Amino acid sequence: MEQAPIFLIFCADLTRLESACDRHKLAAKTGWAEQFVVATVDTALVVQNLMVAAESLGLGGVFIGGIRNDPQTVCELLNIPDTAYPVFGMCLGYPDQTPNIKPRLPLDLVLKDDSFFGPGSNEERADSLDAYDQTCKDYYLNRDSNLKGQTWTWQMADFMNKVSRPHMKSFLEKRGFFLK
Repeated sequence: MEQAPIFLIFCADLTRLESACDRHKLAAKTGWAEQFVVATVDTALVVQNLMVAAESLGLGGVFIGGIRNDPQTVCELLNIPDTAYPVFGMCLGYPDQTPNIKPRLPLDLVLKDDSFFGPGSNEERADSLDAYDQTCKDYYLNRDSNLKGQTWTWQMADFMNKVSRPHMKSFLEKRGFFLK
C-alpha cells in the first residue's frame, strides 16, 4: 500500500440518502439491515467496475480488505461520518510484472439453473470441486511468489473455521447500521 502510486478507500455511504430525505423534509428511517446490504453491494459494484476500467487502460490493482482490521482509525483519519463505513481499499498503478491469472470457480459451481442446486448430481459437483482444487493447488505452487500447496476448499474451510474481525459488528452498530 505504501508503494502504490494510488491508494483509494471505498465506503458504503448513506449520507447522500439522508441528505435526500432532509431535502424533502422526510425523516430518514436508518439502521435497517437492508440499507447496509444495499450500500455495501453498491460499493462493491462501483469498485469492481473501476478495476475493470483501470485494467482496460493497462493499470493493475489489488483490493485491500485489511482496512477493516481497524476501521475506527480509518474513519478518524479520513473524517468518515457515522452513516458510512470503509468497505475496502484498492492499490492502483502500472504493474511491474504480469502474473498468471488466478483460476476462478467453474461455472457449474457458481451458476444455478432454475434451482439453487441446479442440474447435476452432488457427485458431479464434488468432482468439479475436486478438479478446481487441483487447478488452484497447481496455480499456487507455480506462481512467482507466495508459493503454497493449499487447495481452494482448504482455504475456505480454514477461513470459515476462524472468527474473523469480530470487532466489525459492534463497530457497525455504533455507526447506526444493523439496529433493525
